[in-house]
Amino acid sequence: MEAFVVMGAAGLAFLGAACFISVAIFDFLRGAAAGALRSGSRVSVTDRGSPSRARAERRCTRYPEGARVTVFYDPAHPGRAVLERGVGSGPLALFAWGGLTLAGGVYIVRVLCGLGGALPELVLRICGG
Repeated sequence: MEAFVVMGAAGLAFLGAACFISVAIFDFLRGAAAGALRSGSRVSVTDRGSPSRARAERRCTRYPEGARVTVFYDPAHPGRAVLERGVGSGPLALFAWGGLTLAGGVYIVRVLCGLGGALPELVLRICGG
Protein backbone atom coordinates (compact mmCIF):
# COMPACT_ATOMS: atom_id res chain seq x y z
CA MET A 1 0.00 0.00 0.00
CA GLU A 2 2.82 2.37 0.90
CA ALA A 3 4.50 1.78 -2.51
CA PHE A 4 1.22 2.58 -4.25
CA VAL A 5 0.94 5.95 -2.47
CA VAL A 6 4.57 6.82 -3.27
CA MET A 7 4.14 5.88 -6.94
CA GLY A 8 0.86 7.81 -7.14
CA ALA A 9 2.43 10.91 -5.58
CA ALA A 10 5.44 10.67 -7.90
CA GLY A 11 3.13 10.26 -10.91
CA LEU A 12 1.12 13.36 -9.92
CA ALA A 13 4.34 15.31 -9.42
CA PHE A 14 5.60 14.32 -12.90
CA LEU A 15 2.21 15.12 -14.46
CA GLY A 16 2.17 18.53 -12.75
CA ALA A 17 5.73 19.22 -13.89
CA ALA A 18 4.84 18.24 -17.46
CA CYS A 19 1.84 20.60 -17.43
CA PHE A 20 3.86 23.54 -16.09
CA ILE A 21 6.72 22.93 -18.52
CA SER A 22 4.28 22.56 -21.45
CA VAL A 23 2.57 25.85 -20.62
CA ALA A 24 5.95 27.56 -20.22
CA ILE A 25 7.12 26.27 -23.62
CA PHE A 26 3.83 27.33 -25.26
CA ASP A 27 4.08 30.83 -23.75
CA PHE A 28 7.72 31.12 -24.78
CA LEU A 29 6.98 30.12 -28.37
CA ARG A 30 3.94 32.40 -28.56
CA GLY A 31 5.96 35.30 -27.16
CA ALA A 32 8.79 34.67 -29.61
CA ALA A 33 6.35 34.59 -32.52
CA ALA A 34 4.65 37.80 -31.38
CA GLY A 35 8.00 39.60 -31.13
CA ALA A 36 9.21 38.47 -34.55
CA LEU A 37 9.72 41.20 -37.11
CA ARG A 38 7.97 40.53 -40.36
CA SER A 39 8.18 42.14 -43.77
CA GLY A 40 5.95 41.96 -46.79
CA SER A 41 5.60 43.23 -50.31
CA ARG A 42 1.84 43.67 -50.65
CA VAL A 43 -0.12 46.77 -49.81
CA SER A 44 -3.50 45.05 -50.22
CA VAL A 45 -4.72 41.46 -50.37
CA THR A 46 -5.22 41.53 -54.13
CA ASP A 47 -2.04 43.50 -54.84
CA ARG A 48 -0.23 42.01 -57.83
CA GLY A 49 2.34 44.75 -58.21
CA SER A 50 2.19 48.12 -59.89
CA PRO A 51 1.99 48.52 -63.65
CA SER A 52 4.23 51.59 -63.55
CA ARG A 53 7.03 53.00 -61.47
CA ALA A 54 5.18 56.33 -61.08
CA ARG A 55 2.13 54.60 -59.62
CA ALA A 56 4.29 52.55 -57.25
CA GLU A 57 6.07 55.70 -56.07
CA ARG A 58 2.72 57.44 -55.44
CA ARG A 59 1.61 54.51 -53.30
CA CYS A 60 4.87 54.61 -51.36
CA THR A 61 4.34 58.26 -50.42
CA ARG A 62 1.32 57.17 -48.35
CA TYR A 63 3.64 55.03 -46.22
CA PRO A 64 6.87 56.95 -45.53
CA GLU A 65 9.70 55.06 -43.87
CA GLY A 66 9.48 55.22 -40.08
CA ALA A 67 5.82 56.28 -40.05
CA ARG A 68 3.33 54.52 -37.78
CA VAL A 69 0.93 52.42 -39.82
CA THR A 70 -1.92 50.05 -39.11
CA VAL A 71 -1.20 46.53 -40.31
CA PHE A 72 -3.99 44.06 -41.02
CA TYR A 73 -3.01 40.40 -40.78
CA ASP A 74 -4.40 36.89 -40.53
CA PRO A 75 -3.71 35.69 -36.95
CA ALA A 76 -3.39 32.11 -38.19
CA HIS A 77 -0.82 33.23 -40.78
CA PRO A 78 0.90 36.44 -39.62
CA GLY A 79 3.00 36.51 -42.77
CA ARG A 80 -0.15 37.43 -44.68
CA ALA A 81 -0.14 41.08 -43.70
CA VAL A 82 -1.30 44.12 -45.66
CA LEU A 83 -1.62 47.86 -45.12
CA GLU A 84 -4.99 48.34 -46.85
CA ARG A 85 -8.18 46.37 -46.23
CA GLY A 86 -10.62 45.38 -48.93
CA VAL A 87 -10.28 43.81 -52.32
CA GLY A 88 -10.38 46.82 -54.63
CA SER A 89 -11.23 46.45 -58.30
CA GLY A 90 -8.77 43.64 -59.04
CA PRO A 91 -11.19 40.71 -58.65
CA LEU A 92 -13.87 42.57 -60.62
CA ALA A 93 -11.45 43.01 -63.52
CA LEU A 94 -10.51 39.32 -63.34
CA PHE A 95 -14.20 38.34 -63.42
CA ALA A 96 -14.74 40.63 -66.42
CA TRP A 97 -11.77 39.18 -68.35
CA GLY A 98 -12.85 35.66 -67.41
CA GLY A 99 -16.38 36.36 -68.65
CA LEU A 100 -15.12 37.82 -71.92
CA THR A 101 -12.80 34.86 -72.45
CA LEU A 102 -15.63 32.42 -71.73
CA ALA A 103 -17.95 34.25 -74.11
CA GLY A 104 -15.25 34.24 -76.80
CA GLY A 105 -14.74 30.51 -76.32
CA VAL A 106 -18.46 29.82 -76.58
CA TYR A 107 -18.64 31.96 -79.75
CA ILE A 108 -15.72 30.09 -81.34
CA VAL A 109 -17.30 26.71 -80.54
CA ARG A 110 -20.63 27.87 -82.01
CA VAL A 111 -18.92 29.05 -85.18
CA LEU A 112 -16.96 25.82 -85.53
CA CYS A 113 -20.04 23.69 -84.84
CA GLY A 114 -21.98 25.79 -87.35
CA LEU A 115 -19.60 24.56 -90.04
CA GLY A 116 -21.19 21.13 -89.71
CA GLY A 117 -19.56 18.53 -91.92
CA ALA A 118 -16.78 20.90 -92.93
CA LEU A 119 -15.34 20.87 -89.39
CA PRO A 120 -13.27 17.64 -89.66
CA GLU A 121 -11.98 18.75 -93.06
CA LEU A 122 -11.00 22.17 -91.62
CA VAL A 123 -9.17 20.55 -88.69
CA LEU A 124 -7.24 18.25 -91.06
CA ARG A 125 -6.29 21.21 -93.25
CA ILE A 126 -5.08 23.26 -90.25
CA CYS A 127 -3.13 20.36 -88.78
CA GLY A 128 -1.51 19.56 -92.10
CA GLY A 129 -3.21 16.19 -92.54
